[in-house]
Amino acid sequence: MEAKVAEMKEKFLAGEISEAQYMTYADYQVAEAPPTLEEQFLKDEKEGKIKISGGPVDLYPENDHPYEEVELVDVSADLTQEDKVYLAMKWGKFYKADEWVRLEKLYKDFMDSFDIQGAARIDTLEKICKTSLKMDQAIDAGDVDSYQKLSRVYDALMKAGKFTEAQRKEEKTGEFDSVGQIVYFAEKEGGKIPRHVIDTPLDIVDKAIDDLKKYNRDLVVNDPSLSQMLEMFIKRRENAQQHKKDLEEARAQGLDGIHIEDKDYIELNDFLQEEQAEDAIKLAVMEEEEDD
Repeated sequence: MEAKVAEMKEKFLAGEISEAQYMTYADYQVAEAPPTLEEQFLKDEKEGKIKISGGPVDLYPENDHPYEEVELVDVSADLTQEDKVYLAMKWGKFYKADEWVRLEKLYKDFMDSFDIQGAARIDTLEKICKTSLKMDQAIDAGDVDSYQKLSRVYDALMKAGKFTEAQRKEEKTGEFDSVGQIVYFAEKEGGKIPRHVIDTPLDIVDKAIDDLKKYNRDLVVNDPSLSQMLEMFIKRRENAQQHKKDLEEARAQGLDGIHIEDKDYIELNDFLQEEQAEDAIKLAVMEEEEDD
């Protein structure tokens, strides 16, 4: 834009454009690009707006309790400038150095305990870590109301992110939650599930269930008439579907009915002969079973 303003100035001085056209560009001020998070953090720290050891906002002052104070190691002394920029960009710049370390440790513990993938789930995990930190601060300061509100948020985030002990147990121990998982694992690994034999005596309910299973099996397997009915039904349905298809093709060709060719008669005759042969075999098998 600055180059464009210089170009328009030259044209104005040469009399190629009017003063109004030139002033349109001359009044334009090039806006500076906003600083990045890293640049803003370094600027705020340099100007004293951010104090790594304290922080601009302290909801729960450390001295506001009746307990004896214990001096802790200054965590910020071990953090390099790159560490501070990284932690500020990840967790926010309004945290103390020891809070950054606690957040990072909790984040790592979650990553080691669960299989966390995807940007949405990682974002949920970061919010869980922040909420957990605020919960500890609230309960330590005796702010029970804030703790209860934060705990509800914490539980909702845990459910939304599917961070449950059941998932953790499955990932750590490899146990199965359903029979389908066992069958899938066995088929995937090429194994075989042995038949489970029950040696305990059956009660009246078990006997009734067992009799019902045997009756249904005999009804389907050993009743030739039922199997023939099923076969006939399937063949009729296939024939009906084929007839409908042939009729649609004939109408698409401008015919009133299905055009039958010589090969159709040959196929019909072959089909009838196969049916007769199959019926003769079935009849022979039934006679042998009756003789036995």
